[in-house]
Amino acid sequence: MRRINLWVFLVWFVAGAQAFAQMGPPGFGQGRLQGYQQHELDHNLIVPQLAVGDHYQTSLVILNLGNMVRMANVSAQAQSLDAAAVVYFFQQDGTPLLLSVNGAPAASEWAFTLSAGEMGVFELSKSGADVPGWALIEVEESISGRESWGMMDGHEIVGGDRLSATVFYTLRERGQIRSRVAVLPSLYEMGRFFNSVVPVQFGAELNTGVAIVNSSSRAVSLRLNLRNQKGQLIVSRLLELEAGHQTARFIDELFRGWVPFGFHGFLEVVSPAEGVVTLGLLMSEGVLTSVPTHHHGIWNGSSQQ
Repeated sequence: MRRINLWVFLVWFVAGAQAFAQMGPPGFGQGRLQGYQQHELDHNLIVPQLAVGDHYQTSLVILNLGNMVRMANVSAQAQSLDAAAVVYFFQQDGTPLLLSVNGAPAASEWAFTLSAGEMGVFELSKSGADVPGWALIEVEESISGRESWGMMDGHEIVGGDRLSATVFYTLRERGQIRSRVAVLPSLYEMGRFFNSVVPVQFGAELNTGVAIVNSSSRAVSLRLNLRNQKGQLIVSRLLELEAGHQTARFIDELFRGWVPFGFHGFLEVVSPAEGVVTLGLLMSEGVLTSVPTHHHGIWNGSSQQ
């Protein structure tokens, strides 16, 4: 099995920074959470892991939800609006990542506009060694000053609410597709990402990778708690991430020397600030499988209980 130390195959999305005391009501779009490089985070889409190179390709499939069949609670006039967005690509240290989109010259950002009901397929590629990174999909609030889409679940439909997005990761060996998996990027909602839980495994044929990105405007200190099936704490450690930085590691690399062979349990990621998103991926004999990640708007500080 190819074991790429940077975990060049997938995901955990992290956005964040602004103190806990500044957080808004959970799940309500505030439109004022400025993250890394002053990008708006609230109700935009975070892709915590990109994997591109000779062995890996990442594809974004994005649909403008604007039509009466898909969003019956929104007026016909509002649903006729285009959806415009810019995708920003970053390396693990937050510097721009140059990628080719659908064969175009390499760039660190990609702008697109989708008409109501239209879908876009954006294939990200790069020649050479496999490189990990992360992305932010920032959606314009309106087009040419036209009316908003209206309300949904108690808040105004803004940003990524207008889109349905899927991220596909493809692994190739000797020019042939070895594995492909799809995950959903995180629609960032203030107050919902302070505590994330990922089921993890480690053994001869199975290993769980975890990606974490800090898309906020300031450094953050995360508490990583590894627990067994009974919820008992095995080991706890701090992870420091600078603004715009991302990390992606297998679970035995995150807790080197502490994860017993044949381990089944879960990882808890606790953040004291807005903007940290987490996701996991299971690797089995070179085959990728997505792992559900649960996010909660609960902050328990640096507790190890």
